[in-house]
Amino acid sequence: MTVKMTAVSIDGVTYPVTVTYKRVKNMNLRVNGEGDILVSLPYGVPMHVVDAFLEEKKDWIARAYDKVQKKPDLIHLGSGDDYVYYYGKKYPLIVKCALPEGLVEEEGRLVLHTPYRDPENIEMAFYRLACDDFRDIVRSEAIRLNKMVCDPNHLVHPSITLKYMTSRWGSCTPMKHHISLSYRLIHYPKACTAYVMLHEYAHLLVPNHSKAFYDVIRQYMPDYDVYRKILK
Repeated sequence: MTVKMTAVSIDGVTYPVTVTYKRVKNMNLRVNGEGDILVSLPYGVPMHVVDAFLEEKKDWIARAYDKVQKKPDLIHLGSGDDYVYYYGKKYPLIVKCALPEGLVEEEGRLVLHTPYRDPENIEMAFYRLACDDFRDIVRSEAIRLNKMVCDPNHLVHPSITLKYMTSRWGSCTPMKHHISLSYRLIHYPKACTAYVMLHEYAHLLVPNHSKAFYDVIRQYMPDYDVYRKILK
């Protein structure tokens, strides 16, 4: 995999673009949840072709970037009006400088006890504490998917790792029987976690995003597109 940088100018503003060469067949463009503009493409495609492609897609990039900018923060700290989206519901977030650390729901609010005072460490404390409950949700869903997907197809039960990912909700390495999940899923309804996990389990059967892959997902979750749209 080779990474290069370029840029695209839209209405007088220059935006950096990350270009990643990898083993893919087509050139792909996306704007992730952080507003990063990303292009993936096959090895050997010259940069002037990439720049022409970006020029052609400027209107799409502008719309996608504007959509990302208008999204509400999943966790908002430091303004005196702190809040967090927690399993699909928006909660006022009360931060108390105290030990021991803990996260509890009280009267429709989430109360976070932590010794930290700066927003960055408060945010990481929130994720660390919220993940205790999230691990139980993932463990329970994994038991269900192992029985539903792996066992009938004689597949090894995958190991699952939780980590902070901003550009994707999950990933699967079928050869290593390993799945990674972003613990940012705690901001969304629990059914979204079920969808992402099924998506990654389906890769154990079909390692690409072909029609056959989505047929597998549809077999186990006919309404999967509802949750995919929420995450988009």
